[in-house]
Amino acid sequence: PPIPEEARTNQVAQMAFFQSKEYRAANLNARNFSGKISDAGMIRLEDVAPGDYELSVNVMSADVSQPFTKPEAAAKIHPLFWGEIKVTVSAESAARTIDVGNVELKPVAKQP
Repeated sequence: PPIPEEARTNQVAQMAFFQSKEYRAANLNARNFSGKISDAGMIRLEDVAPGDYELSVNVMSADVSQPFTKPEAAAKIHPLFWGEIKVTVSAESAARTIDVGNVELKPVAKQP
């Protein structure tokens, strides 16, 4: 399901959305790819099959002193910025590099 506008900029609304039945059901069929940002500001994703995608970029702060497998570590992860664009990977472009443009990042409101 689309992320509600409020969940894009409000941490409490974002967490509630991510815990909703609709999101969890949709996430069962989701394909996720992770990438790192290069020094040039580019993200490289490999082995992406042709199809229509929503590219979401989440910038988080985290306490890296604890493994993320521990529940107390998850409580110390805080969203800072978020952005999303729609991307189509065609059969012709799947085997090469494509430039999807810029992703505008919006600040996520800090919660008390």
